[in-house]
Amino acid sequence: MRDHRSFLLGFAAIFVIGSLMSSRVTASAQSESDAVNDARQVMVDFMTTFNARDEVAWAGTFNYPHIRIAGGQVAIAENIDAIVQEMDFDRFAEMTGWHHSAWDSINVVHAGDDKVHFAVEFTRFDEAGQALQTYQSLYVVTRLDGHWGIQSRSSFAP
Repeated sequence: MRDHRSFLLGFAAIFVIGSLMSSRVTASAQSESDAVNDARQVMVDFMTTFNARDEVAWAGTFNYPHIRIAGGQVAIAENIDAIVQEMDFDRFAEMTGWHHSAWDSINVVHAGDDKVHFAVEFTRFDEAGQALQTYQSLYVVTRLDGHWGIQSRSSFAP
């Protein structure tokens, strides 16, 4: 009788612990899913403001310091003003023939509650809608002080 009771108590304890762990995993998975959704929205906003040629709104999709690795260079922008001053969409369009860009794919590589890594592919187009070039990149989107933004980008795009 005692062994049967011990077994039932042990089984009940395992069930309770398992239930608590399951709810923790579910809560963590839910917050991770929310993080991916929030981070993905930042990616959409990034491309929308880029195509609108709105330097201030575009720079608002970043977290700072912001790191970009491209063209054999590592650039670190300490704040939003640095990005706004550096980006000249008209000059960029003149130099490259660029008119607009589009995401071809945005795939989650890793995700946590406050950070999501995306492997992305995007294409730059000219005014006639002809593809100029397609690039693959890595984007790290973080939540800092409640703000989701792109913390770093690494690509082979100039």
